[in-house]
Amino acid sequence: VLCARLRGSLRLIPLDDIHYLQAEEKYVVVHHARGEDLIEESLKSLEEEFASRFIRIHRNCLVARHELVELRRGSGGQVQAARDHSQMPQFLLQRRHAAAAHFQRLLAMPQHRLH
Repeated sequence: VLCARLRGSLRLIPLDDIHYLQAEEKYVVVHHARGEDLIEESLKSLEEEFASRFIRIHRNCLVARHELVELRRGSGGQVQAARDHSQMPQFLLQRRHAAAAHFQRLLAMPQHRLH
């Protein structure tokens, strides 16, 4: 569970409800099933604490592993991460993250399917 402070109260956000985490200046925006909330933790600390649940695809973005369904390599060599919810944005993997060993193994698979 992540905790977001809201005008004197705390909102508990179950990890299973989180789609992705995106750094915005000194905050992280938690995009989840019920909307968005700001938290004051660094993306790096969230990545370390929840490494089994989130994967870094860009310097400012961690995506929930359960959200990723497919990796596609474009004609220019860029890698796009397709997510489970079609109404939500797809992500381009930053080149250095797409080069990481775990993504290279996935891209080597015939259909690049993650599930």
